[in-house]
Amino acid sequence: MLLFTSNEDNGRVIIPLSRIYEIESQGRRIRIAYESGEIDVSIVDCPPFPKLGCVVLTFDTEDEVDKVMRQFYKACRDGARAFYFGK
Repeated sequence: MLLFTSNEDNGRVIIPLSRIYEIESQGRRIRIAYESGEIDVSIVDCPPFPKLGCVVLTFDTEDEVDKVMRQFYKACRDGARAFYFGK
């Protein structure tokens, strides 16, 4: 499944579900942490590892967050190939 998102900070982001580490909903926000496709080599004594990207979506109400998360779970259950996280 591909996740499509859009917010003010990152613009449009398309993320394969296989690269998602965490989707967290709290209050009026949904936070998606994912492997960005870049490699971090900044730590000298550590082997290279994938960098994390993060998208935070803010909604007007908690009910909107609940509705989007329920739609996402339903899409996963039904085997959908794409899902749009947004308003």
